[in-house]
Amino acid sequence: MRYQSLLLSSLLVTIIALPALPLFAKERTTDIWGEGNKQVERESVEKLQRRNNASITSAYARMSAGMEGKNVNQAYAYSAFKYKQVDDKGKAINLQQAKQATTKFFQNISNYKHRYKVESIRYSGQSAIVSGTVYESGFVRSANNSFSGQTKFQDTWIQTSNGWKITIENTLSSNITWATPKRQANPTRKSSHDLTQASNLADRAIDECVDGGNLEACNRLNQIQSTLSTWCNQGDREACSLYYHVTTMEGIRRNLKEIREI
Repeated sequence: MRYQSLLLSSLLVTIIALPALPLFAKERTTDIWGEGNKQVERESVEKLQRRNNASITSAYARMSAGMEGKNVNQAYAYSAFKYKQVDDKGKAINLQQAKQATTKFFQNISNYKHRYKVESIRYSGQSAIVSGTVYESGFVRSANNSFSGQTKFQDTWIQTSNGWKITIENTLSSNITWATPKRQANPTRKSSHDLTQASNLADRAIDECVDGGNLEACNRLNQIQSTLSTWCNQGDREACSLYYHVTTMEGIRRNLKEIREI
């Protein structure tokens, strides 16, 4: 009797417990598969991001190689159809204009070194924002001077059927340093002209003419250079030194402006 009662009790417990078993099992199974799907999804996203990072980083390396090799087509090989280049003052040019400016730049430079350093990549849908720094150096023939510096950039890329393409090349800031030309040796006699005032006037005229585009300042600069040349021909060696310095600095400033506009 005890055995039958125990059996009956066990049967009742089993029957009572049966409706709850599928619900419990289903709920647990859903949790397990849900976490698994999330894990697979996270791994897929991370793998895709690593692959995209590698593609964009290698694109910058190829663009740098194109710049150093003076290969315009390679330098702009990853440019999108609606590409534009924006400088640190907000001035924008299209792809054709950028290629023309870069070709002109290549003709005037030697010993050029160029390297992109990608510092961050942020994705949003089919686009990416890439931030980093460009390190460059070289020798500008027209200025007879070398330069080095770095430029901060923040570019926009889009994913196309042909891979990642850059659509906006945006310069945030530029810090270019020029090698200061050496002044000539001090003359044996003191100049009889006011070269301090001439130097100050020349510096101001260069600022207003080259950077400001002031035609009147450009005329003043030509007059100052002409006067210094006359004094130099009269035997004033200090005037010769200042004339060389003024003309060289004007060339450097013009080339620096040209580089920033590329």
